[in-house]
Amino acid sequence: MSVKSYGFAIGSLRARENTLLKEKDFDSFILSESTEQLARQMSDKGIGKSANTLDIPLMLKTETENLWEYITDIAPDTHTFAPFFYENDFHNLKAVLKATALGIDFKGLLITPASVDTDTLVRAVEEKRFDILPEFIGNAAKPAYEILNTTKDAQLTDGVLDAACISAQLNAVKKQKSSVIADIIKTKVFYSSRKAALRAAKAEKTAEFLDITLTDNGIIPLKDLKKAALSGEKKVLELIEKVDKMQGERAAELYEESAWKMEKFADELVEKQAAICLKTTTGIEPIIGFMLLKVNDIKNLRIIYSGVKTGQNKEFIKERLRKAYG
Repeated sequence: MSVKSYGFAIGSLRARENTLLKEKDFDSFILSESTEQLARQMSDKGIGKSANTLDIPLMLKTETENLWEYITDIAPDTHTFAPFFYENDFHNLKAVLKATALGIDFKGLLITPASVDTDTLVRAVEEKRFDILPEFIGNAAKPAYEILNTTKDAQLTDGVLDAACISAQLNAVKKQKSSVIADIIKTKVFYSSRKAALRAAKAEKTAEFLDITLTDNGIIPLKDLKKAALSGEKKVLELIEKVDKMQGERAAELYEESAWKMEKFADELVEKQAAICLKTTTGIEPIIGFMLLKVNDIKNLRIIYSGVKTGQNKEFIKERLRKAYG
């Protein structure tokens, strides 16, 4: 059996780098007059082609699965990827918890790649055996289950799990040997944390709610974040600008225009870091970079699909897209 090497992995990535979508590709997709036309264009570019269908959600699901299969096939070590999949793990836990409480099917709600096997996740919830889950998610699963089943408060449940996800990612940073990858995770955590604070401030949540749903993000002192969230969105934005002088002011301006604009801004910061990783010539960084840029492409395709399906203005769809790498 051959031993995987980073040299082989990076060589393979260089050959696949041209599969990353370019701005002209997205421009062409946006012009689709129907989801059927969009699906055909996507298939022509090889997106989700192995699904043998023109059902776009299934095509994108297949594209994601193919990406992870490829990454695990070439990567000498996949442990580094776990922190990037924590968001999917907690999304899946939310889906299973809510679907179980409501008695509805959750199969179509689960997403990949994930570091926690979904069958194990389902069994943990159905049997209330949260100890069979990895500690990073198992410790939060039980209180989230109890909150949802006693108070029916889905927002509080989400908040508890979002905070646990942030903590898990920050703990993973401590184990990272690559400072570049650690910085990417910190960027994701920082924006997830301030989004949670802004959402709570907008909804005028209580101090008790904030005590449960906000957690340390490694940059903004937790007590300051809670105090700002209790005082309203403006105070949270002022705090963000104060602690992140380089990017905070721009992020705050975009949030005041629309929340999705700040999310796009955060995604593009990560994309810039991913592009740097891809250009690295050794180690795990190029594999991480390629994965994140592919994920960015898939996110853009979901935005286009939603826009075409609902008849949104073409310029508005384009405005929402994250910057293309190619």
